Amino acid sequence: MRRLLWIALWLVSTVNAAPRWDEQQQQIVHAMQQLADASDYKSASIDDYASQLCDDFTRWTIGSQAVNDKDGWVEGVSTWIARGWSVAARTADIVDIQVKGDFAFSRRIVTEAYIGPNQQSSMSTSALAETWHREGDGWKLYQLTVQPLPNPKS
Repeated sequence: MRRLLWIALWLVSTVNAAPRWDEQQQQIVHAMQQLADASDYKSASIDDYASQLCDDFTRWTIGSQAVNDKDGWVEGVSTWIARGWSVAARTADIVDIQVKGDFAFSRRIVTEAYIGPNQQSSMSTSALAETWHREGDGWKLYQLTVQPLPNPKS
């Protein structure tokens, strides 16, 4: 539990100055925040999370033979939550955002601390390459590629 507290404090204290984003890029930053808020499973539901993903969403971890579709990914996240896991803290450093018409491409590094049903903790850091699609007045995550990275030294 002490380790989790240290990790949470480290994540909260890690604030990197982001470049000034233009109005379209700000929309993507907003969509990222909506997705993060929807993954706060203590105040949101799995349906809130799923609603932030395009119907033909896919997720791939580099090096894996598996590509998850929306239903498979949401089912896996739902099972993880049902087992008592949750995100305790998160930091995201946005590296790049490019908006091209109805698609946007972002790169960021995300570190998350997790807490389990018996107060066990774990942490992951990943580089994300994301493709967003404009749907109506907002943006939804269309494609996610994940590259796990070593966790920061504690």
